[in-house]
Amino acid sequence: MTANASLTAVLLLLLCGLLRAQTPLVVHDSLLDQEVNSWLMLLPDPEGRLQLQDVQRPELASQFEPVERGRSSFGFVDHPYWFRLQLHNRLLPDSRLFFDIAYPPLDSITFYYQDANGQWQAELNGDLLPFDKRLRFYYNYLFQIRPDTAHSSTYYFRVSTRGALSFPLSIKQDHYLYQESALGYFIYGLYYGALLLILLYNLFLYASLRLASYLYYCLFIFFSLLSQTYLYGHAQQFLWPWGGEINNLMSGVTLLLSTGFALVFTMFFIESKRYTPLLHKGLVGLSIGVFSLALLSMVLPYGFVVSLIAKVYIVNVLVIVAVAGTAWRKGQRSARYFLLAWLVYLVGLLSYSLQSMGVMGDLQTASQLVMIGSTLDALLLSLALADRIRQYRQERQEAQEEALLALNEKKELLEHQQQILEKRVSERTLKLQQKQKEVITQNRRLNEQQQLIEEQFQQLAILNENQEKLINSRTGELRKANLDLRKRNQQLEQFAYIISHNLRGPVASMLGLLRLFDRRLVEGTENKQYLNMLDQSVNKLDTIIMDLGQVLAVEQNLGKFYRDIRYEDVLQGILQKLQLQVGESNPTITTQFEEEVIRSHPAYLESIFYNLISNALKYRHPDRPLEISVRSWRQGDQHRLMVSDNGLGIELEKYGKRLFTLYQRFHPHIEGKGLGLYMLKRQVSALGGTVEVSSSPGEGSTFTISLPVSTE
Repeated sequence: MTANASLTAVLLLLLCGLLRAQTPLVVHDSLLDQEVNSWLMLLPDPEGRLQLQDVQRPELASQFEPVERGRSSFGFVDHPYWFRLQLHNRLLPDSRLFFDIAYPPLDSITFYYQDANGQWQAELNGDLLPFDKRLRFYYNYLFQIRPDTAHSSTYYFRVSTRGALSFPLSIKQDHYLYQESALGYFIYGLYYGALLLILLYNLFLYASLRLASYLYYCLFIFFSLLSQTYLYGHAQQFLWPWGGEINNLMSGVTLLLSTGFALVFTMFFIESKRYTPLLHKGLVGLSIGVFSLALLSMVLPYGFVVSLIAKVYIVNVLVIVAVAGTAWRKGQRSARYFLLAWLVYLVGLLSYSLQSMGVMGDLQTASQLVMIGSTLDALLLSLALADRIRQYRQERQEAQEEALLALNEKKELLEHQQQILEKRVSERTLKLQQKQKEVITQNRRLNEQQQLIEEQFQQLAILNENQEKLINSRTGELRKANLDLRKRNQQLEQFAYIISHNLRGPVASMLGLLRLFDRRLVEGTENKQYLNMLDQSVNKLDTIIMDLGQVLAVEQNLGKFYRDIRYEDVLQGILQKLQLQVGESNPTITTQFEEEVIRSHPAYLESIFYNLISNALKYRHPDRPLEISVRSWRQGDQHRLMVSDNGLGIELEKYGKRLFTLYQRFHPHIEGKGLGLYMLKRQVSALGGTVEVSSSPGEGSTFTISLPVSTE
């Protein structure tokens, strides 16, 4: 019974061997280049423990499966694969044929063959070994075929890698291999040279234009180029020939960095925050995730990282295509070249990713599509950047034309206002002339009456003489007071004119536009907040103008508006009104209120603070942080207030005599009207005080105000 069972088992094994018999590949001296994957048999090694003698045993030898025709990729695997190939040799003894494995990222390849004595020998290769261990200075893996005309030869390959397993095996003649390698170096040289020229050209443009999009594009090209050198084996050959884990590590890191900088480049080039705000958040999140994964790839298992890279890359490119398409649809004209570039690149990327995952088997086609796609992508992105520069120039020219048109309109408006002013001056002059005639007539009548009085009251001549002297004295005082009053009225009319025409009109227009604006059209929480802040600021400005008008109306009787005021409250109110300028300049403000409360006119004191703080913010020094110091103290019967800054300063020797005159500006390159210091001097004088100034150009200014202690 036992003998029959053993015989049955032997027959079954022989039958399985016959069913899985491998057709040998006939090789002869006329062979130049032969793809042999169709003759390969494969056996997975899930536990990674099988040795040569194990796979040669009948029970395992019968488990070898034929490789599908044309297939060379087996996806991401975490265990070795055994490949078996039978050759029927018809070679001359001096023939030189080689096995060529055209996939440099493989970690380990063990090649088993029989020597002339029939003993099995092993050769080890892979990117974890130093490059000088290879048979030749060649980016693919080569193993020599030993001619043996006596019988068919069987060869074994044990292949293991922690990334995508591809095994494109071919047999090549020695002289054909030399020709093919020369052509390969030439093609790769053209490919790397084209990308390098594009990189250097755009780096030069970045140095000239200082546009961030050029910098991120250059970083994307650089890391893409570096990742391609690891993919095609040239990094191991020329950059890092010592082997080891650095090859696996750098191949993943460079590919992730190129992906991250592609996302950042997209944000800057497309202006995704403006055109696609929702997708912009996705781009920011993806870029943070990709850069984080690049850092973590140095500590995470390489097999886990490399299995994610292909999926991450496809997702990122699809997101970039979606962002570019949406921006183009919303009016971003430069996005058309950008979109075309990434669509072309997506074709090569999808083919290579599918090949890496084992879905598509043709590695050579996938690699060629990646090279063509990346080159066209770089060229089209360069065209997109050039189109963006053209668009920038066109927009700048349109803005200049609009500014010129606005300037002409303002000029016409100014001429119209000047005509109105001249007409009003003429009318005022005519009225004054009429008044003068009336005064002359009245004086004549008074003289006649005076003569009559002198005739009737000669006895009172002495008294009249004294009275006449008194009248003359009073008349001189009245004339002087009248001149002062006319001068003051002219100044008040001039200031009122400035308020009504230069401030009131634009503020009213802004209020009207804000009320007409449909706030539902505003997208984004930040934009709505900015619009609300603008509305508040315009309303505050309107309130300030009305307050100033009230000050002009009550200047003849300032006393009834006096009250106790805290310096700190006034300062905080001014900083609130100037919050946009404060946020822009980010000053350091120090206060030292030795005297915390002053009795004064609120509107005048607030205007004094406003002019000093706003001037310090406006005329800050561009090369250092702004510092503002505010101090108050009492000295005898005077309130003292000192405001200092480290801004641009004023050249007092040149401008000191006209420092407080109307429409004087001392820094023309900064926008202003020359009204602040004039108002400051008038208000301090109206309060019965004085202003002292010390300033040095480039170092800062100090304004010291003295106000009398009020007894109101």
